[in-house]
Amino acid sequence: MRRVVRMAPMVGNNDTSALLADLDMARRTLMTTETVSAVLVKDARILSMTMGQGVQPLIDLLHRAGETARGAALGDKIVGLAPAWLAIAHGIGAVFARTVSRPARELLEKHHVPLQFLDEVPWILSAGRKTLCPLEEALRSAGSLEEAVTVLRNHPLVSLP
Repeated sequence: MRRVVRMAPMVGNNDTSALLADLDMARRTLMTTETVSAVLVKDARILSMTMGQGVQPLIDLLHRAGETARGAALGDKIVGLAPAWLAIAHGIGAVFARTVSRPARELLEKHHVPLQFLDEVPWILSAGRKTLCPLEEALRSAGSLEEAVTVLRNHPLVSLP
């Protein structure tokens, strides 16, 4: 399914305008730079970018950013449940994804995190595209941030700081 979803208008204040501008900068960075897998933008400047596959580069990016990630715009090529929970945990202000899984979209909506994306898929698949991504599978039943963090901490593919 190919579509661009725009965030619902957020009634105007300067913080909203700044967040939308930051989100646009994150989107443009991801769309014009093939090597960047995730980017964090705040106050019209790129805080950090990362390259690589899987969720670990995003975990490292958010760890490096620390509290400055709160309220920032996050752009990520693929947003499944793990990146969605990480965005919620770090207080990300808005997310852009080239591809988002339906459960990740629903999770971000439930937590009122504005989202823009190009493609929505039912689930994120593993690199071989034959099975469900192991983190998507592991996080399917997480009902709270605390449960999601526990799953991530105990997962062999993840190293949380």
